[in-house]
Amino acid sequence: MHIVLNLPFQIDMKKFLEECEKNSLKIYSLKEYFLDEKQSNSSLLLGYASLDNEQIKNGIYLLIKLIEKYMNSK
Repeated sequence: MHIVLNLPFQIDMKKFLEECEKNSLKIYSLKEYFLDEKQSNSSLLLGYASLDNEQIKNGIYLLIKLIEKYMNSK
């Protein structure tokens, strides 16, 4: 199962995804599926089918912290 998350702002997707990976978050950009460059740089694919509730909760917490970091660095 997957969720698509569209952030309401642009981020440095490469750096963001690298930091997610360092924190064991498997998050993917949907850039290759969009024609509009602006929209593609804020769309993320989150997979959670193989995770239990605690792992999902912890992953969401980490994701929120990383998103806040990138929001505040603008």
